[in-house]
Amino acid sequence: MINISRDGLISVEVPQRTDSYTPISNRMLIDSVMRGAKEKQFILKDEKHECDRTQNQFKMKFFFTTGHEDDFQLTCLNSYNKTIAARAASGIYADICWNLNMVGSSTFKRKHNSDNDLEAETFVKESFNDFDNVQKRLTTLTRELTFQRMSTREMAQLAGRMFFEEKLINTEQANILKAQIEQPSFDYNMEQTAMLFYNHVTHSLKSTGAIHYLHRHEQLLEIMEDEFSFTL
Repeated sequence: MINISRDGLISVEVPQRTDSYTPISNRMLIDSVMRGAKEKQFILKDEKHECDRTQNQFKMKFFFTTGHEDDFQLTCLNSYNKTIAARAASGIYADICWNLNMVGSSTFKRKHNSDNDLEAETFVKESFNDFDNVQKRLTTLTRELTFQRMSTREMAQLAGRMFFEEKLINTEQANILKAQIEQPSFDYNMEQTAMLFYNHVTHSLKSTGAIHYLHRHEQLLEIMEDEFSFTL
């Protein structure tokens, strides 16, 4: 995946509609996000976007201040080659993942078919409205992982499971995770805990392509839930 600006996303030519396929344009998704933010009175703080080298798969991240302690992230995925159904997920990125990866709560998808304007508006709005659920999930995750001590060996063992058994991370990401455990790129101001390890893993997942990005974050939460026996 390579970085692309918002204008770059909008300028990519939208494929032609067919009898079985009606594309959702990047512009439509972005406009829906901006309307949703205005309705919730969230203020756009930053945005980061990526696409594949063929400019057919897109990952859009929007960061908002909310008037609450936690800032809000909305991630939208889209494609112009039918590989990804347009979808959105809401999350928290402050006070939990200092490397700017989110703790997501729910993923909403729609097929590319009729009434796309309404569909895009609906699932983006649902993601904004999911903010309360995201905060509850954040509270549970923080409570359970912050006080769970993890030695370097325990981190390495769980990282191995994520690589060999769960297929959560690939070889490149495993090397990134190893480096983060040994010498973190960020000062998380945390003890040697499961929360620190969680941050290392989310950092390693940054390179995940659009197709698997949201699924990998959900998979990570499920692994942590299973490992430490709590329910988000």
